Amino acid sequence: KRDAVKVNRLGYLPRDTKTVFIRLDAPEQAFRVVDCGGSVVFSGELTNGIEDIASGERTATGDFSCLSAPGVYYVETDHLGFSCLFSIGEDVYEAAFRDVNRMFYLQRCGLQLEERFAGGFSHPACHTTPAREVGTGQRATQQVEPAHRLVATVLQHRARARSVDAAAGAQHR
Repeated sequence: KRDAVKVNRLGYLPRDTKTVFIRLDAPEQAFRVVDCGGSVVFSGELTNGIEDIASGERTATGDFSCLSAPGVYYVETDHLGFSCLFSIGEDVYEAAFRDVNRMFYLQRCGLQLEERFAGGFSHPACHTTPAREVGTGQRATQQVEPAHRLVATVLQHRARARSVDAAAGAQHR
């Protein structure tokens, strides 16, 4: 069955909790973790399935947290097939971290993205004119405060509110 056996596709750190989720379309009671050489490196029992309200499916789980050896694996069952490949290692999140941060850079506006850094996403500075109000086309009149100023203002208001509350409490004693 397609997509019946689910694992974290990014992988797991060696000391992470490792759980397989299995959609119960067949009577499964056990699962196996298999390395790329075809050797079973872990066998485990599944929990009794429960009705997953979000998906509307009956789902069982299996824990293989004691498996910590770095490598590439998949989970297999007798009736429902196998999961996608996943890795265990200290570096499993590095590619995702790199890709997400690269995308933050590539999505930037207001400055030129040079080809040597952005490759095919390079472009000249864009969106450099003041914003226009939706519907009217008029220039937006409200200045947007930089985030650090907004945070400082919120913190100042909270501090003032606490001091007013403290003063009010002292008057009622």
